[in-house]
Amino acid sequence: MRDLIVVSYNVNGFNIPQKRSQILGYLRDKKVGVAMVQETHFKKSYTPQSKNKTYTIWYNASTPIRRRKGVSILISKHLNFKEKDKIIDPEGRFILLKGLIGDELFTFVNIYAPNKEQLGFLKHVFHLIDSFQEGKLLVGGDFNLFNLL
Repeated sequence: MRDLIVVSYNVNGFNIPQKRSQILGYLRDKKVGVAMVQETHFKKSYTPQSKNKTYTIWYNASTPIRRRKGVSILISKHLNFKEKDKIIDPEGRFILLKGLIGDELFTFVNIYAPNKEQLGFLKHVFHLIDSFQEGKLLVGGDFNLFNLL
């Protein structure tokens, strides 16, 4: 397998079509295979459909109430990704995704931690990761750890 480029990116809102198009264009130009995006601000009942030709596989975790929080994992069509399993947080805080790229098994984890009580939240998520992950583990996200200093 060629080099796999993975990025983690807090976009502070992914609802505006022009902003979404600019970000997706940047990811495509940099040949990013997997993008872990935080603060998508999608509402569970409304997730914009992307007409992007490169990132054809999207996994979203969105909050059920307001447009806030939210994480997505975007996968390039060039990777020929085959999903094996996933855990999507109903509150829009994390996605655990397991699958094959070629004959290699990967686990991708995207996290958007809350601004308060991060340690309890992260302990819970890392416990889930420990029992879920197989193959190569790649973790991205916004852990909001500045309040702990």
